[in-house]
Amino acid sequence: MLFILLCTKAHPANFIPKLALVTADGSIPCHLIGLLTPDAIGINLRVKVISKLLTISTQTPEGTNVSWTELLVGDESGCIALQGRTEALAELVPGSVARMSGLMTVVDADGHMRLRAGKWTEIIKLPNDSDSPQDFTVNLEVNMTDRILIRETETTFI
Repeated sequence: MLFILLCTKAHPANFIPKLALVTADGSIPCHLIGLLTPDAIGINLRVKVISKLLTISTQTPEGTNVSWTELLVGDESGCIALQGRTEALAELVPGSVARMSGLMTVVDADGHMRLRAGKWTEIIKLPNDSDSPQDFTVNLEVNMTDRILIRETETTFI
């Protein structure tokens, strides 16, 4: 494993250095769904689409088409709901395998954790070759979306 120093542009005048873990062949390793934690950012995954949970398409008053997609995706360690408004996410069908980078985890008001694909998320659909390691079994027993997370908040009285 190598550590490479990357520079991300947070503001036009500032460059923030960031360390990235890179393997010897230059690829960025993937996280496991079963080990995801709340409020994590910069998540890289290789997932298989299990089912399409929701697709909503609407048009704004300005005439722009907006679609919201929610998929159930998984890997060998578990599965989780993935939400986003990107076109590449809407094009994924059940059974397809994709590599995604730049994801984040969010916890909704009910305490369920989900993956969120943002504006800068990269989604690459992988080919379904019999020779490639894309054919794997998804662990449906560990559904990270079904787990209820309770946030502890500090209460201060004045």
